[in-house]
Amino acid sequence: MDIRRNTGLFLGGNASLNATRLNDRNVSVRDARHKGQGVFANQDFLCGETVIIGLVDSEQTERTRYSVQVNWGSHVLMTSPAVLINHSCNPSTTVMNNRFGAYDFVASRDIYEDEELTFDYATTEFEIIAMKECLCGEPTCRKTPGGYGELTEDHPLKIHGLVSDYLRRARQTLIASTG
Repeated sequence: MDIRRNTGLFLGGNASLNATRLNDRNVSVRDARHKGQGVFANQDFLCGETVIIGLVDSEQTERTRYSVQVNWGSHVLMTSPAVLINHSCNPSTTVMNNRFGAYDFVASRDIYEDEELTFDYATTEFEIIAMKECLCGEPTCRKTPGGYGELTEDHPLKIHGLVSDYLRRARQTLIASTG
């Protein structure tokens, strides 16, 4: 199944308010044990469904611990709940650029009610500064999270293009130039 399919969301005239309402219905912020706060599903989601619509709180002139990279030299701080989604090397969501200048978080597999939502920070960051040690605990954990630039060429995120638009374009340009 193509997880980048159009989910048919229509948010109406006040799109950001409706996005906030959708996020409030879909997820809740709770304690995620040793990771601090986390974001949890309030219902089941099928692979390919939009779970969270990311909204921009502010543009950042410099990279911060909580910002996400949206282009080369461009970072934004997203509003809650998106800003609180924890990293995993085996994430439950992937990102899609959205019309608000942030990212939507789309189920990369079926997600069940009360499950913590995660994404791989390498899907938005070329270089990671926020984490020194990965806490995801997955069998496939990379232990020291690196950004997109540190992923191997055969990593599924690179092969399937399950990353932000600017990283996907950069890889396509690199592939085209090396022929």
